[in-house]
Amino acid sequence: MARMSELELSPRGLNDSDLAALQELVQRCLSADGGLPDAASEAFVRRMYLSGPGVGVAAEDGTLIAAAALGQPDPNRPISAAGAVDPSCRKRGIGRALLDWTFEAAEGRPVLVASETVSESAERLYAHYGLRRTFAELVMRADLRTFAAGAALPPDGLEFRSWSSELAPAFFAAYDAAFRDRPGFPGWSEAQWIDWTVDDDDFEPELTKVALSTQDGTAAGFVTVGANWIVQMGVVPGWRRAGLGAALLRAAMSGIKGNGFDSCWLTVATNNPGAEALYVAAGFNRAGFRARYTTS
Repeated sequence: MARMSELELSPRGLNDSDLAALQELVQRCLSADGGLPDAASEAFVRRMYLSGPGVGVAAEDGTLIAAAALGQPDPNRPISAAGAVDPSCRKRGIGRALLDWTFEAAEGRPVLVASETVSESAERLYAHYGLRRTFAELVMRADLRTFAAGAALPPDGLEFRSWSSELAPAFFAAYDAAFRDRPGFPGWSEAQWIDWTVDDDDFEPELTKVALSTQDGTAAGFVTVGANWIVQMGVVPGWRRAGLGAALLRAAMSGIKGNGFDSCWLTVATNNPGAEALYVAAGFNRAGFRARYTTS
């Protein structure tokens, strides 16, 4: 296995002064590999690379070309790890050296590698180290400049209502019924899910919609929106294949465009081809891949 010294590189610790360089490094990876665009944001980079021990690798001119870091340890779960290698500096053994550092720094604890910009070479590297993929999502983007925004009407017998504290339980009921049969469903309580939804700084309550029966008020589906992201969307099993998903999606996209955005983003699990097909039909294209890998 390649070691830092064998690569004639000069690894060093990471600190707050590296924030801008880390953001630029992650952005170069995003430009080459696609992935979650927020991965290069200040808040995201701070959380992934500056909340625990880290290591950076610089070129002769001082440019940061690679980095890896561990999160804060939690005795109840694997320690999180993140890493990035500049696309122009790959196939030199740097990724292996960073993974060696990661496992050594973890000191025998289980590791969960969080990758927001998965490349084919990264997938091969993780497999070589025996890491097991436990979660995977496609990142998808729609160009709203060519999207004809307009009223989105729900199927007969339903009405759309925007988020309110009074309707929050109905939103949760739709979420729970739509996703409880999906692999990896977290089983959150109503309070947990509502807090997670509204605590997002970009949460858009007016664009967040629930579809309710006009007869008895039961929830049939929902969509939540944050800035120009469709955060979650689901349809209760009894209302699937009735056009509700497409109507919720159109309502969200129209609202996002109305707020001045020229693009719209979402993620979808790789084991949900039906949802992916719905998004493709609405004008979304694949823009990357994100995943989690674990040693345990």
